[in-house]
Formats: sequence, C-alpha cells, structure tokens
Amino acid sequence: AIDEQHILDLCKLSLPALSPLALARDLFLFSYCTRGMAFVDIVLLKEADICNGVLTYSRHKSKQLIRIAVTPQMQGLIDKYKTENEYLFPIISGEYASGYQQYRLALGRINRHLKKIAVVADIKVPLTTYTARHTWATLARDYGAPISVISAGLGHTSEEMTRVYLKDF
Repeated sequence: AIDEQHILDLCKLSLPALSPLALARDLFLFSYCTRGMAFVDIVLLKEADICNGVLTYSRHKSKQLIRIAVTPQMQGLIDKYKTENEYLFPIISGEYASGYQQYRLALGRINRHLKKIAVVADIKVPLTTYTARHTWATLARDYGAPISVISAGLGHTSEEMTRVYLKDF
C-alpha cells in the first residue's frame, strides 16, 4: 500500500493527456476511489452499471453485489475515457469471453506503466493495479473504519477474509 500523500502526488502528476501512462494512473486512481475495485471489475464496467449516480456491479471473483455512489472524481475519469463501445474504459472490446486475452494483456501493460509512474513520482512501493486495492483497505483501517465496512467495500465474503487480508500489511 502507498500513503495518502502518494495518492495526492499521483493526482497532480503531469502526464500527456490520454497517453498510456495517464490511462494507467487514472485506472489506479479510479480503483482507489471505488474502494479498491479489482482491475477485472473495472474492465467489465459498462455505462448501464450506473443509474441515478450509483455504480452497481457484481464482483467478478466473489459475485458480491457492490454499490458505490459516483463521486465527481470518478465521474471525471469516466467522462475522460468515454468510449464508443459498451465498456466505460478503453481496455477491451467485444464480449469478455473473447476479451479475456485482451484483459490479460492489458493487465500486464497497465502494471508495467504503473511501475514507470512510480519511478517518475518517486514512489518506492511497486505500483500495480492491486496496490490501489491494498491502499484503500489500509487507509480505511488507519482511519478507523470497522472491519465490516472494509470487508463490504472490498467485496469479501467474510470479515475473517478481510482480517487475514489486512494482517499482511
């Protein structure tokens, strides 16, 4: 996990608009803003998943239903990358079954870009799409959020799983 100052530094980091590095940084920030949404779930988000300012999705791994109010920061990222296809972000096109290979390639590419961003931003922790998830959970814990809230936010099926998850930090 990274600290809150690093999140702020990433927000301010000047990168060429709509470049691969900007997309990687923005997906990282989107994950953080969405309570550590997993990359696979970001990939699968569709415009239809947002209704009346609420983002609702079923977590790919656990099938947990998650609802998140769309903040201005989230909406700004969504608007920035608006695509012509059904997905919110330009990561895959077509059905997920045929897009799995696209997803795997994108995951590797985004993580390579995040490692470059960490160097530019002087962040010593290796940045990956998963680091955003760890960061949200760790900061939530540090700010005193109950384990039940962190567990629900992460889409875990049990609070025990969340305790084990947080113990690693």
